[in-house]
Amino acid sequence: MGGQPDTVVVADFDGDGHPDIATGADHGNPALRTGRGDGTFGKAHYLPWLIGSGGATADFNRDGRPDLAVGHFNKRIRIASVYLNWTGLPQPPCVILNVTGWPLPKAERYLRLGNCRLGRVRHAWSRTMRRDRVISQRPRTGSVLPSRSTVDLMVSRGRRR
Repeated sequence: MGGQPDTVVVADFDGDGHPDIATGADHGNPALRTGRGDGTFGKAHYLPWLIGSGGATADFNRDGRPDLAVGHFNKRIRIASVYLNWTGLPQPPCVILNVTGWPLPKAERYLRLGNCRLGRVRHAWSRTMRRDRVISQRPRTGSVLPSRSTVDLMVSRGRRR
């Protein structure tokens, strides 16, 4: 795999019937090498946007194909990403982080860190949340969507008296 991978998992990630090798950290980034069926593997595909650590494979979405889960971290976030039948995505998926209770500008920054876009922002009165704090979000936390998907937020107008 190159570098010093901390975890190596084997599964048929591309559906061609040949085992592929994936790692949580190859030179610091999640990587995958697809099997050719003759005991050799193709060049590494990298996910260079987040530092990876660890890895596991399972059929997380129950579609009958193996998926790759990798832990990520940077200075601000610690998340686990699941790449559904991953073969080296050209762009990172949108990972929905929990921003409930956060100020709107901070929530928008963290959505961008998860490679998502801010969608529709609606406002409502809240009994518990201060003004300009996120009350709820859609889709729900933990969802993994295609790159640059939108997240809609409900933001507090303040406490109704």
